[in-house]
Amino acid sequence: MEEAVRRYYTSSREKFAAGGDFFTAPELDPLFGEVVAQFLLPHLEEMENPVLLELGAGRGLMARDILSYYRNHHPRLFARLRYRIYEISPFLRKVQREILSGFDCVSWVEDLEPLEGVVLSNEFFDALPVHVVEGDRELYLRGEEEVWMPLRDPRLKEFLRKMGYE
Repeated sequence: MEEAVRRYYTSSREKFAAGGDFFTAPELDPLFGEVVAQFLLPHLEEMENPVLLELGAGRGLMARDILSYYRNHHPRLFARLRYRIYEISPFLRKVQREILSGFDCVSWVEDLEPLEGVVLSNEFFDALPVHVVEGDRELYLRGEEEVWMPLRDPRLKEFLRKMGYE
């Protein structure tokens, strides 16, 4: 399943907005990014060298809206801010580079390393594959059909037991 998710998100097929599979808030209105920017403002202002790391930035619209807000309303913070993007899709990196070309503070990272800053994500974590478990069964997909099968991975069984789920 993880490989299928990776293939989907790294393909060059349009996934966002009218031509894609789904809408995200940044696709609908710049206001979303501006509100996120306002929320993050006090945290970033406290930092000597503020860094924002966005996981899976889509087309880069939220980054554009956040950075535009800081450039227009908080230029001193904007001058110090570094915006990093972790993106596995070469296609989306290309789109992001075009959309964010007016911002010199943006760079892309290949690996996630410890940082002093703020990590944000809009649609990253909910796109990760998950295990659906009920009792001693796990839900699998066979084509379009959902199939309950015995839980096979002993590590998952042990983890659930330790967490109090029997």
